[in-house]
Amino acid sequence: MQICFVRHADPDYAHDCITPLGRRQAQACAARLVDRGITAVYTSTLGRAEETAACIGEALAMPVTGLDFMREIVTGLPGLTGEEQRKLSPWLGCDLLIKQGVDLAAEDWEHNPLWGEGNRTRESYARVTDGFDRWIEQTLGYRREGPYYRCLRGPERGTDFPLIVAHGGSIACLIAHFFNVHPMIVIPHVHLRCTGITVFEWGGAEGELCSPKAVTVNDSDHVFGLRLTDADVNPQ
Repeated sequence: MQICFVRHADPDYAHDCITPLGRRQAQACAARLVDRGITAVYTSTLGRAEETAACIGEALAMPVTGLDFMREIVTGLPGLTGEEQRKLSPWLGCDLLIKQGVDLAAEDWEHNPLWGEGNRTRESYARVTDGFDRWIEQTLGYRREGPYYRCLRGPERGTDFPLIVAHGGSIACLIAHFFNVHPMIVIPHVHLRCTGITVFEWGGAEGELCSPKAVTVNDSDHVFGLRLTDADVNPQ
């Protein structure tokens, strides 16, 4: 059984939708996936993901189901604005630590403001990973036990290949979860391209424990060569 994760297409964050370039990216991604054996299409419930998923679902002639837990992660501390808030995000915050020579792999994250009590990144990570684990058990028959998953289903489900359209941060949270490493190491360093395709595979016979295997990470060949055009900048 495999799960395909796709980051949303080129976004207009202010309006939570995709741009004209993003629509072409989504269409190119859909064409790449049309013969891959996708069995279901799911999406984060944010607009930019929903619009991307709609393009893919239309090409695959499949309905799209929303997964609220796959919404993008929220970072920082409540009440902060501007630059101070950005410094507490995994992306800018970890870059600043790297410039100071901090070994992220050795950092005591429980006492780091980027992850410590009250930082919303920590809450978002739990929302994504807990939600995913409930979903994969109920929908696909794999139950999280410690660092691994137990296969609860028979061999007839081995051809399941659902697709989930989500976000750079929420997909990176799951990659950290699958690899059993701290999310604040993965999130700032796995920069998924728009409509980048990431595939994980679950195996194991019924009753066995297994670990998800990365088959493809951030495959975005389908958008190479797509660039902004006059129509993108000045749509009619």
